[in-house]
Amino acid sequence: MSAERDEEQLRREHVREATARRVLARLVAPVTVDGTTRWDLASPYLLRHAAEHASEAGQLQRLFDDWEFLVHADPHSVLTFGAQLEAESRSFPGEPDRVRALPVYRASLVEHASADPEVRRHILAVDAARHQWPGISRSLYHPAHAEPTPWQCRWSTASNISSQLRGALPHDSAVMSVATGTVPGLSYAVTVAQDDRTARVWDLNGSTLLHEVIGHPAPLTAVATGHGPTGPLVVTAGEDGALRCWEPDDGGTLWGVAAHEGAIHGLGLAESYDGRVVVTHGDDRTVGVRDLETGTAIHVFTGVPRRGRLAVAGSGTGGDDVVVVVGEGRIHCLDLDAGTERFQEPLGGGEVLAVAAAQLGASPAVVVTYDEGRAQVWDLDTGRVHTTLTGPPSSMTTLAVADNGLESVAVTGGGDGTIRLWDIEGGGRPLRELKAHLAEITALTCYPAPAARQVHAPQHEVGADTEELAPLTPSSRQRIRATGGRTRRARLLASLAGHFLLSASADHTMHEWDLANGSPRQTFTAHTVAPRTIRVTEVAGRPVAVSSGHDGTARVWTLDDRRARTAGGVTHPRAVGSLAVARADGRILVATGCDDKHLRVLAGSDGSPEGIHLNGRSEVAAVGLGATRDGPVAVVATVDGTLTARRPETGERLWQATSGPVSALSVGGSRRRPLVLTVNPVDDERLRVRSLTTGRPHPCDLDGLTGVTAVATGRIREQPVAATAHRDGTLRLWNLGTGTPRRSLTGAPGGAGLLAVAATPVGPLVVACAEDQWRVWDADTGRLRSRVTAGHTSAMALGEFDGRPMVVTVPLAGNPVRFWDAETGEPTASVPLPAPVGALALADGVLVVGYGREVAAFSAYDNPGPWDDEKRPEPPPAAVPTALPEAPTRRGAAGRRRLFPWELPVLAYICGQDTPQGLTDLNGAFRPHDVRVHHLGRQGLKTVMRSLAAKGLIQQSDERGRYVPTPLGRHRVQRAEQGKAQPRR
Repeated sequence: MSAERDEEQLRREHVREATARRVLARLVAPVTVDGTTRWDLASPYLLRHAAEHASEAGQLQRLFDDWEFLVHADPHSVLTFGAQLEAESRSFPGEPDRVRALPVYRASLVEHASADPEVRRHILAVDAARHQWPGISRSLYHPAHAEPTPWQCRWSTASNISSQLRGALPHDSAVMSVATGTVPGLSYAVTVAQDDRTARVWDLNGSTLLHEVIGHPAPLTAVATGHGPTGPLVVTAGEDGALRCWEPDDGGTLWGVAAHEGAIHGLGLAESYDGRVVVTHGDDRTVGVRDLETGTAIHVFTGVPRRGRLAVAGSGTGGDDVVVVVGEGRIHCLDLDAGTERFQEPLGGGEVLAVAAAQLGASPAVVVTYDEGRAQVWDLDTGRVHTTLTGPPSSMTTLAVADNGLESVAVTGGGDGTIRLWDIEGGGRPLRELKAHLAEITALTCYPAPAARQVHAPQHEVGADTEELAPLTPSSRQRIRATGGRTRRARLLASLAGHFLLSASADHTMHEWDLANGSPRQTFTAHTVAPRTIRVTEVAGRPVAVSSGHDGTARVWTLDDRRARTAGGVTHPRAVGSLAVARADGRILVATGCDDKHLRVLAGSDGSPEGIHLNGRSEVAAVGLGATRDGPVAVVATVDGTLTARRPETGERLWQATSGPVSALSVGGSRRRPLVLTVNPVDDERLRVRSLTTGRPHPCDLDGLTGVTAVATGRIREQPVAATAHRDGTLRLWNLGTGTPRRSLTGAPGGAGLLAVAATPVGPLVVACAEDQWRVWDADTGRLRSRVTAGHTSAMALGEFDGRPMVVTVPLAGNPVRFWDAETGEPTASVPLPAPVGALALADGVLVVGYGREVAAFSAYDNPGPWDDEKRPEPPPAAVPTALPEAPTRRGAAGRRRLFPWELPVLAYICGQDTPQGLTDLNGAFRPHDVRVHHLGRQGLKTVMRSLAAKGLIQQSDERGRYVPTPLGRHRVQRAEQGKAQPRR
C-alpha cells in the first residue's frame, strides 16, 4: 500500500507540474515573438507572478537565466523565488555559479527596488562587469528587441561587492535601529529609519518587505524583539514617549501606552520576578518597568539622567536582571525586584562613549568607556569600580562584550581603526590588538559559532534582538582563576574558542574575526557609508548578520559562506575622489586617488593593476598623468601640500616639491616638455607651472598667475594649450610651451569651477561651468558654440564619442552620468551607476568613472577595445625610409649623420610631439618665430625632412606624408639637450 501511495503521489506531482507548464506557456504566449519572450511587453500580473508559475512548472532556473526577465520583473518576486532557487542550487556544490542572477541582482538591490527597467538594465550590466561576467553584461547591453545601449561598461573593479551579501533592506533615509527575531518558519528583521513613524518587517530569507507597522504619531526612536507569554513580539518606542507592543507576523497591536513625557531614549527587555518586562528610559528623567504581556506599569524610577545610556545586565545567579543608567557624570543601578535604586555613584571620568553589560564571575557588571581612552568596569553587587582599563586617546569609541559563560572579555574599537580585547577582571594591557580597518571603528558585536550556541535567554543589549545567538550556559564552562599572569591571559583567550567578532568601520567595510586566535576570517563590502549597527541571528539554521547605516539600507550577510571574494583588479578602500586618464607609449593608463596614502594605476584596456604605491605620509587629494619621452609619469598632490611625481610601473620617485594645498591639477604639454599645472587656493589662488620630469618651475607668463579658479590642458591643432578660469569672470587660453597668451574668451561664467579643453570632430572646444551656467566655445576662434543646461554639477569631462563632441556631467547627487552634444547643447544619453560618482575623465573615446569605491571604463557600443596601440617593430637605426629620395650627404658615417644647425630644431620638434608630423605641421610651427628655420621656406623644410630620413633619424608613419622619430633620432636629441652635441647658431 505504501508503494502504491508513493506512486500515486508521484503521478499527481507530474500532473501538477505539467499543468503548471501549460499555464506558464499560455501566459507568455502573447509576449513571445520569434521564439523570444518580450518581457518589455508583459503585463504587470505576469511580471509579478511569472516566477511563481515557473517554480510550480519546474522552470525557475530557466527563467532566472533570462536576463530580460530580471530587467523587467517585480523585484519582490525576483528576491523571493531567487532565494528558493538558491536554496535548491546548494545541492550542486560543484557548480558555484549555477545561480548567477542573485549575486549580481543583490549587489545593487537598493537601486533595483525603485528603478525603472532601463535604469535597472544599466546597473545590472555594470554589476555583471564587477562580478567578472562580461557575457552577461553584453547580453544586457544588446537586447534582441532594441538597439544596443550607446555607452557600455567594459570593465569595473570590485572593491565593494561580496559573495556573502544575501540581501538589502532599503529605506528612504538612514536606518537608525535594527532588531531581529524568529517565528515558526520565518526569520525576520525590524528596521526603523530616521524620522520614520512606521517600522518595517522583513523576511530575511528573501530580503522582502512583509509589512509596515503603523500606529506611532511621532518618529520612532528604538525597537526591540523577543518572546512573551503569547509568542514572538516587537516593542517600539517614539519621540512622543509612546510605547507599543505588536505581533511581527501580521503587525497586530497587543497594547500601547504613553510611557514617558517626552522622547524615549533607551529600550530593553529584561527578566524579573514578575516575568518578562520592558524597560524604558525617557526624556522626563525616569526609567519605567512594564509587564511585557499587558503593558502595565510595575515600577517607575525617578531622578535618573535625562540623556543617559541604558543597559540591562543579568544577575548571574538566576535572579532578577539589573538596570543601569549612565550619564551626567553618574552611574545609577536599579533593582527590578525591589523597585529601588541599588546605588548611585560619581563616574570620575570624561564624556561617556559606550556602556555594555558584562559578568565578573557570578556578579553582574557594566563596562563604561570614556573619550580619553579609558574604561571602568563596575561591579553592580558592590557598587565599586573593579577594574580600570587604559588605552590610547579615542581608542574606546565603540564597545562590545564577549562572554564565555562565566567570564567576560571587553572588545573596544577606536578612531585609529584598531580593535582591542581586554581582561575586565584581571585588567592590565590589552589581551590582543586586531588591525585591518583603515578608519574609525563604528560598530562591534560578538557572537558564538553554531557549535557553541543555543537560542534561549535575552542578550541584555538595549534595543537588540532577544532571540540572537546566545553564549554557552555558565555550567558548561570552567571559571579561570584571576591570578596567573601570562597563564591566565592564554587560558582566557583559549576559552573564547568558537566565539567570533564582527567589526564595522568608517572605511565602509565589515570584518569577521576569530576571538581565540585573533585571525581575520572574512571581509564584507557593500555599504556605501559606515555601518552603525550589527545584529546576528539565524535564517534556515544558518547564521546571518544584519548591518545598517546612514546609506539608507540594512544589509543581510551569510556568516558561513567562505567563498573567495570576486576578483576585480585594484581594490580601493575608500571612495574614489580623483582620477586621471592619459595615453602613454600607445597605452591608456588610469591613475586614481581615494583619500588614502596610495597612488593606484590601472590599465585602461582591462582595469588590471599597473602599480600600487605608498605615496607618503598624507592622503592623496588629486592625481595627474602624462606622457614623457621616457615613459608615463604620474603626479600626486596630497593634503599636506606636497607634490610628487612617480613612475607608475615601479613607483620610483622622480621629484618632490612643496606646493601647498591644491584645488586644481592638470598635466599637459608635449612629450618633450611635459608640464604639471596646479592651483593653490590659499595662496591667492595662484597658478604654478612645473616640469613633469624634473619638478623645476617652468618660466612663463602662466607661472604665478593669481585669481585662478580652474585650469585645464589640451591641444589646438596639435599645439599644447592651457585654459584658465579667473574669479573676475574671464577665461583665457595660453600656448603652453611658451606661456604666451593665445585668446581671451568673452561671456565666461564668473569663477568657473569646472573647465576642460579637448580636440573633437568639430574642432578644439573649451567648456566652463560656474554653478549651473555652462558654455562651450570654439577654442580656435573663440566663438560661443552652445549652452548646456546641466545644472549644478560635481564633475565634468569633454571629448569625443561616436564621432560627436560630447560633454559628460555628473549632478551633485552623484548619479546618473549625463551626456550632452557639445555642438548643440542637447542631452543625448543618461547612464546610472550603482553608487554616486566622485570623479570621471574622457580620453580617446574611453570614459573612466570613479563611482563609490570602484572604477569602471565605458566606451561606445561599437568600440569594445582593446584600446592599446599595437607595438610596431622599430627599423634598424641605419634603415632609410623609401618614401623620400636619398638626400646628398657627405662621405663617411660621421658625415652622413651630422646635423646641420637648422636640422636639430626640426628633429627636436618631431620628437616632442605625440602624433606623426607632416610638412604642413612643421611649416606652421617654425616659420613665424624660429630664426634658425624660418628662412628655409616650405621647400627648405622638405629638404630637411629628406635629410633626416636619409640619416635614419625619422621614418614614415602609417599616415602618408607624416613622420615619426626613430630611436636614433630620439637619442641624438637627448645628447644635444645634455650638452654633448651643441648645434651651431
